[in-house]
Amino acid sequence: MNPKVSLILGIICISFSPIFVKLVDASPIVSAFYRMLMAWLALAPYCVLKRDLKIKRKDMLLALLGGIIFASDIAVWNMSLVITSATISTLIANLAPVWVGLMSYIFFKRKAGWLFWTGTFIAIAGMVVLVGFNNLVHMQVNLGLILALAASVLYSFYILITKGILQRIDTITFMFYSMLASCLFLFIICSFQHANLFYYSPKNWFYFIGMGIICQLT
Repeated sequence: MNPKVSLILGIICISFSPIFVKLVDASPIVSAFYRMLMAWLALAPYCVLKRDLKIKRKDMLLALLGGIIFASDIAVWNMSLVITSATISTLIANLAPVWVGLMSYIFFKRKAGWLFWTGTFIAIAGMVVLVGFNNLVHMQVNLGLILALAASVLYSFYILITKGILQRIDTITFMFYSMLASCLFLFIICSFQHANLFYYSPKNWFYFIGMGIICQLT
């Protein structure tokens, strides 16, 4: 598939994520767990049949760590979505590229080029237009906003940790181990919280599957 078409398709699919989180009758952590689990269950048979799962120990550890951080990002963002508006939460959570540029310079002394900052500025300006300047000015600082900000920082860590590994191993292989770690991490959290993992209506199961297949895997 053409990379530009893939990007557009990915943007459309991931835009359904806050909608599903708002609609589903489940806790934010459970929603995050099933988003990762449904995606992994759909991907796993292909990976097993392809038998391309051998990677170096260092890459394995990075993939697992990336999965835990990404799971934390999704869980925190879901928590933000149920507290504040989807628009504000999404706007703040998408500040990740800003943190990536800043942390790359602070920790690795890598300066992002002017094209990176120009693209980031245009993207943020577009989100501000969608939210509305007046709404942004009068936006109140609450727990939902803080959680969305935390999600953006977590996602920036995920990008920095995993960007190198994808140059060494296949993306599908990385996703297999990364999402497996996400599932196990979120399952442990759900178990500690004694969250309901099974007794849901067919409509909720449809939303869980939609999160996994549409928002995560696609």
